[in-house]
Amino acid sequence: MLNSLQTQARKSHLLLLGLLLLAIGIVLSLLADLGKLHIENKIELAGLFTIAGFVVVIFQLWEGNVVQRAKFLTDYLTRIYTDEDLNSAFHALVETYNDQLFDQIDAVAKQQDARKKSQDSNAPIFDIFDQFQGGRAAKPGYRFYHPECFQGSEEERRLDALIGYLDIVGYHYWYGLIRMRDVAALLNYHLATFASRKVVASYMKVSGEDWWNTTTIKTGSGSAQLPYLYFRHMLGDFVKYNQQNQARIRKIQSQIAEEIKGKYL
Repeated sequence: MLNSLQTQARKSHLLLLGLLLLAIGIVLSLLADLGKLHIENKIELAGLFTIAGFVVVIFQLWEGNVVQRAKFLTDYLTRIYTDEDLNSAFHALVETYNDQLFDQIDAVAKQQDARKKSQDSNAPIFDIFDQFQGGRAAKPGYRFYHPECFQGSEEERRLDALIGYLDIVGYHYWYGLIRMRDVAALLNYHLATFASRKVVASYMKVSGEDWWNTTTIKTGSGSAQLPYLYFRHMLGDFVKYNQQNQARIRKIQSQIAEEIKGKYL
């Protein structure tokens, strides 16, 4: 897939470079015809070639950036579809953890003061949620959890790895290395699910306001930033992007649905 993208990009870029150099040649020719440009010696001619060479170098740098962005999009962003750990973590810990279920687990956690029990025992609490687990009860890493009392569990480790992966995507987005259009196109369903789940909002609060604001890591020699800062920013921008482009997104969806109607559905 990447080789195909690189080949297509290379052809487009070479065509663009050719047109750009042609445009420069036409402009110089017009200036010469109008008497605005006089090439009287070899030094001035060499200067013109230097300018053209400079344009080529800048273009190559820009092209390299485009190829690197395409490589990141294909190699990294698509891992959430192909990496078993990321994919299963998303399915078990976010996608299937709907708000109705979280409300029930949250009520039990508050009723039994699960947060204090977890802090006092320095161990994650899961047994009080057994009535909701079904077959997950004996599968660490896949159980339904409460963000206030699952610290130290396999579920926390897997959720941290999943959000950490998206935080790296958010880092690239923050520094302008990828665009929201790319992020929204490749991770739309995943980010929409993250943005709509109460359990995710709860974990962002626990890892942010509740933990980070009380830990010495915030003010100590490490001066660590807010956990998942880039993920938080990217998720907020993703929601805004979808809201601002609802009409265009629906139009594209309708066009695609019409094209595949009767072919694949």
